[in-house]
Amino acid sequence: MAIARKRLGKHPCPECGTEAWVKESESGSLSFTCPDCDYGVLLRKGTPAADKMRARFAAPPEAKPEPAPAKPEPKPAAKPAFSIGGL
Repeated sequence: MAIARKRLGKHPCPECGTEAWVKESESGSLSFTCPDCDYGVLLRKGTPAADKMRARFAAPPEAKPEPAPAKPEPKPAAKPAFSIGGL
């Protein structure tokens, strides 16, 4: 029984421009077949072309969240000028 290939992402066909899936086989080779014009390519694992195509679908580096700006400390409540309780 054939093992399903892992889908890496969609890429435009160089012949007609239709978006088609780039798939990775169990051995690490990449394949691309256009459903409209039947253009196809097989990129063997370890070749410069396969490495370049694989880099297109690599996860982008995680962005570090920016620290929130420091909140100013609240001003203390104003003291009354005169208090009967203070007599």
